[in-house]
Amino acid sequence: MNRVEILRFQLAIALNNAAAEVGRLTTPARDLEVLIEELEERGFPDQAQFRKAQLDSDYTKILKSPALKNLFIQLDEWPSAFRLAEINGGLQHVQRQIGKALIKQIERLHAAVEDSESDRHELRILVKRTRYLTEAFPKLSPLSSKAASSLKALQSSLGAWHDHYQWCQKASVESDLYLLAEVWQRCAATALEKAEAQLADLAKLLPKSSGKNTRRVSTHFIPR
Repeated sequence: MNRVEILRFQLAIALNNAAAEVGRLTTPARDLEVLIEELEERGFPDQAQFRKAQLDSDYTKILKSPALKNLFIQLDEWPSAFRLAEINGGLQHVQRQIGKALIKQIERLHAAVEDSESDRHELRILVKRTRYLTEAFPKLSPLSSKAASSLKALQSSLGAWHDHYQWCQKASVESDLYLLAEVWQRCAATALEKAEAQLADLAKLLPKSSGKNTRRVSTHFIPR
């Protein structure tokens, strides 16, 4: 690596880390937003209103957080660093690097899809990251349009399952949610059943696996 490539690499890591930190910081608030919407749709306004107060507090903490300030700093620095790298030839191999990252990510997805014992929580995150990486660089992705659509549908079902699973966990410790526990359990089971069927469909659409062992691809900038 030359000096410009090293600088670009360092700034990319700094931006990824800053985005990941904000992602971790905002996850509880984003989860709470979804729960509040669910409670309102189910006709439980009191439970929703109670949690809106907590959400407002979370928003305030996020806006005042050093993590958010650092992310804005990294975002401000990135365009000029990227242009400098481009001018000095630091982007000559970037498409190849992105292509290799895509292939590794899809190989990991392939392995998880073929493993009936793979953890469905981890699979959900893997599906999400693969989808977002593919959508960011569609021309470099080896996925067909049908496979990409199948991936999106699977993410939706796994997301619905995960939300209802999490709400069931909350209902076991937050007494005002107890009345919803049974319906959430049914919804979680239905969503998971749908996801399993979609998983079988996706397996048929993925490009043939090379069979190679792949390392975990760094995609920390993609929200969990």
